[in-house]
Parts: sequence; C-alpha cells; structure tokens
Amino acid sequence: MKQLRLVLLALMILPVSLFAQQGTSTSNGPTPRSSAGDFALLFDLGGLAQLALNGFNAAGVDTMNVGAGFGAKYFLANDLALRLGLAVGSTNATQPVDSVNNDEFSVFRFAIAPGVVYNVAKTGAVAGYVGGQIAYGMSSSTRNPVSDAEPDVEASTSSFSIAAIIGGEWFPWSGVSLSAEYQLGFGTSSAEEERTIEGQTPVRIELPTESSFGLGSRGVLTAAIYW
Repeated sequence: MKQLRLVLLALMILPVSLFAQQGTSTSNGPTPRSSAGDFALLFDLGGLAQLALNGFNAAGVDTMNVGAGFGAKYFLANDLALRLGLAVGSTNATQPVDSVNNDEFSVFRFAIAPGVVYNVAKTGAVAGYVGGQIAYGMSSSTRNPVSDAEPDVEASTSSFSIAAIIGGEWFPWSGVSLSAEYQLGFGTSSAEEERTIEGQTPVRIELPTESSFGLGSRGVLTAAIYW
C-alpha cells in the first residue's frame, strides 16, 4: 500500500512540476509561495480514497464518511492565508426484502472547515506556520422499511469543533508543496432520531452528546498545487 501511494503521488506531482508557474526562487532552489494573491488546491494524501477534507477537520468532527471533498488556500496578504475544506455526499440505496419489495435508505452528509494560517518562519524551501480553524459537520438519514411492523427512522447528527494549528510546508518544486501539521482542539457532537410506525405517535430519541479535547496529527501528508 505504501508503494502504491508513492507511485500515485509521483504520477500526480511530476506532470505538474513540469508546467507549474515559477514562484520565488533562489539559486539553491524554490522557496515557499506565500505572496498576496497566491492560490493553491489542497489534496489530503493521508487517505487516497478521501481527498481533501479529512486533513482539515479538527478534533471532534469526523468526516471520514462524508466522501471526497475540496480543499483550497488563498493568501490574503503576504504569509497570511485563508484555508477551506468542503465536502458534500449523498447516498440512496435499496435492500431487497423479497422478489418484489425493497427497503429504502438515503443519507446526506455535509462538512465545512474554514481556517486561517500564518507563516511564522522560513528556511530554504520550508515554511513553518501557525493558525486556527473551526469545523462543522452534519448528516441526515432516512430508512423506510416495507413492513408496517417496522418503524420508519429519520436520524440526524451534527458536530462542531475549534482548533489551534501548527505545521510545516516543504516546496520540492516552486508550484508544488507537501505539508504536515498538528491540531490542538475541542469538538462536540450530538445526534437524534425519530421512529414512526404507521398509525402511532412518533417517538423521538436524543442520543448522548459527545465531546473531545486533544492533540492529534491531521493532514499528515497534504499536497498543494499553486497558481
């Protein structure tokens, strides 16, 4: 699996490195791209099947099941950047009950993680940065069984977190970087569901609220492509 990730990473980066615009550089090689107006697309390579958002969610907001998302960074001023992760996922499925009837399922998920990062130190091709981030995630699902004896179920969850960020970004080429970071954050999540059987009063169930606080690595390997 590690070998496969390295091969895929090389296939993605090598063509880009040939055509990427030239950033600020010295005779010793590229230096960090961090001028006002610089823009980058971000790709979380910690899990190749889950591009973008997983590396940008803080502690407490689990977006592993949201699906592939979008990540970007834009420098508002020299060394000061706005970062955003966004993901939306929708699934509809059926489960056969017999040769004629099917139970129906649907799930919708959404997550967003805006943040601000600031480069506090630069050495050669490496920039060290700090910042902050908030994240919000939600999901809703429905289950509609064919059997009248089984309840229709509507469930919803929501999560919120806030975190401090410290990390480093390395530029092997002027238009491509790899970065890693840690986040110290607090997160909370809640969930509820409503069960309805035809002809009866719906039953609402509030599930226990969960909260977490801790330090963890996020976006262990993130690639950025700059313009």
